[in-house]
Amino acid sequence: LMSIRPEVSGIMAAHNAASVIGQAIESMLAQTLEAWELIIVDDGSTDETWDIVRDYGDPRIKPQRLQRNVGAAKARNIAVAQAQGQFLAIVDSDDISRPNRLELLAAALRRDSTLAVASGQVLHLLPDGTERPLVHYPTDEAEVLLRFRRGVMGVAHAACMMRSAVFMRYGGYHTGAVFAEDLDLFLRMHRQERFINLPTIVLSYRNNPAGVNLPFWFRFHQYHEYAGYRSKITTSSVNDGSVLDFEKWRRNPWRCRRVYTRHMLRFVKYRLANHWARNHVRREGQTAAREGWS
Repeated sequence: LMSIRPEVSGIMAAHNAASVIGQAIESMLAQTLEAWELIIVDDGSTDETWDIVRDYGDPRIKPQRLQRNVGAAKARNIAVAQAQGQFLAIVDSDDISRPNRLELLAAALRRDSTLAVASGQVLHLLPDGTERPLVHYPTDEAEVLLRFRRGVMGVAHAACMMRSAVFMRYGGYHTGAVFAEDLDLFLRMHRQERFINLPTIVLSYRNNPAGVNLPFWFRFHQYHEYAGYRSKITTSSVNDGSVLDFEKWRRNPWRCRRVYTRHMLRFVKYRLANHWARNHVRREGQTAAREGWS
C-alpha cells in the first residue's frame, strides 16, 4: 500500500469526534479503490480523538494535530496543502462512506476531464441508528446549476470529490464563512465549473435534526446568505477593500428583519418535517414488529 501513489486524497477535519471518528476511518479502510490517502487534521480536540487517530497503523492514514481549534475551513485547507492526490474527497469525521464511494466518484471524474466536482446521494444517519433520505440532490446537471444560481447547495458537499487543481485555483475555503465554507466555495466555482450528482447513495451522513435549535438555525442561515453575498463580489470590489466581513455585513437592519422572517418560517417547516419523519419511521418499525410476531 505504501508504494501506491494516491489518486484520491481524503480530507478530514476532526474536533472532539472520539465517539464517531473510528467508524469514519473504518469506512475508508473498506474502500474498493485502494489508491487513497486520508489526511486527518485533529482541530484542537480535548477528548480522545487524537489517541484514536494515531493508533491506526495503515500508512495511508496521515494524522496531524493542531494545538488549538481553528475551525473546519482552516483545518481542511491545512489538510489540502499536504494532499498528493489529483482528486480531493471530503471525509467528515462523523460520516460513513459506502465501500464503492471513492471508486464511483473517481471514475466519473476520470471519464470527463471537464468535470470539477462529482458527488452522490446521501442517507441521513440518525442518533438511534436508523437511516432515511432527507434531501435528494438532482442528477440533471442543469438543475444542479439552477440550485447554485438560487444560492443553495446543488450537491452534497460531505459526499463530494473534486479536482485538487480546481480547489487550489479558487483559493480553498474562506475561513470567515463559518458553517458555509462549502457553499461559499461552490458558489464561487459554479459559474465556470461543472458539477454532477450520481444517483447512487455513497454516504451515510450523521445528522440530529432534534438538536437544531432556533439560535443555531439563524446563525447557520446567516452565514449561508453571507456566502451568497460573497459570490456576487467583483474583482474590483476585492481590490478596493469594499468587501464586508460577516459581522459588518449582518448589522444591516433591513437584512436582519428579512433573514429573521424568512428563516423563522423555514425553521417551523423543518421541525414539522422532521417530526413527521420520526413518527413515520416509528410507525414502520411498529408495523414490522407486529408482522414479525404474527
